[in-house]
Amino acid sequence: MRERSVANSVIEAVRRELCFYPSERAARVRLRIGELVGIDPDAVRSCFEELVSHLNLAPLALEIDRCRAGSGSRGDELDIAYLELEEVDERRDRHEPRSPISILEGPRSDGGAEILWTQLA
Repeated sequence: MRERSVANSVIEAVRRELCFYPSERAARVRLRIGELVGIDPDAVRSCFEELVSHLNLAPLALEIDRCRAGSGSRGDELDIAYLELEEVDERRDRHEPRSPISILEGPRSDGGAEILWTQLA
């Protein structure tokens, strides 16, 4: 099932990014799925929620944007739009929202896409 693979890839990207922010937790991730990709967003969400429940990432939320071809979109998108982190205050067990982190695609020399992470102001 491709949807499970997509959900797993999103989780892995989140976990890799959290290595750079040890005092924070992932709060929300937004995935863009084009209508021409042939992936069921509801199945991705279901797989994502199952993985989050097993991996100590709760309460990580998934938002999905469906991209229709022609409305400023190619319709073949399948990427992470952003990841929102919250600072964890260990003393009070509080979570403070932070600015979202934007994830941008960039070309690689082998023709694939590389994900670049940038902090939004």
